[in-house]
Amino acid sequence: MITAPTLRSLRHPLLGATLALLASAALLLWTRADHAEAVLRLQQHHAHLAQARDHHLTLDQTRSATVAAGQALAGLENAGQFRPPPRQAWHAHLATIAARSPGNHLEWTIGPARPYPDTPAPDAPSAGLIAATLALHGTLAHEAHLLAILQPPRDQPGGIFLPRRCRLLRTADTTTPPSLGIDCEIDWIALHIPAATP
Repeated sequence: MITAPTLRSLRHPLLGATLALLASAALLLWTRADHAEAVLRLQQHHAHLAQARDHHLTLDQTRSATVAAGQALAGLENAGQFRPPPRQAWHAHLATIAARSPGNHLEWTIGPARPYPDTPAPDAPSAGLIAATLALHGTLAHEAHLLAILQPPRDQPGGIFLPRRCRLLRTADTTTPPSLGIDCEIDWIALHIPAATP
């Protein structure tokens, strides 16, 4: 049997043990909360790191695509594909063909450069096609001269030379040398990049 003096002597140790137990429990709770916060921070750090990696990958892909596009544009520009249709060279080319034979009688007009009809007009400026159209009619002494007309002038590699319409008519007049009547429209198509807007 525990007597009163004995209980009084045990009071202080029991109280100390209880306080120590409460302190340990509080420390354990605080440690768990700190651990949970550390885990949350680590997860956020991993998420930010993944976003940074994705952003870096996107930037790297964009840079590679930009470099490839720049190289392609440089190749097209070096090939003369961005030069507008050379009107003076076209006039000189036609005059040379007309002078090949006294039976060649040609008249022509070259329209101004305009957006190519097959290219839809966008709301904002963008790369596209432009074309100048040659309207040509008259007579030729030989079919070979027509083949020369349907070719772009020499030393003018840029653009695409595309006959849009060409009507031919062989003359049947026996009093004059045979000739070939022509009525043609020919497009000279080139690439076009509009000037950058501020």
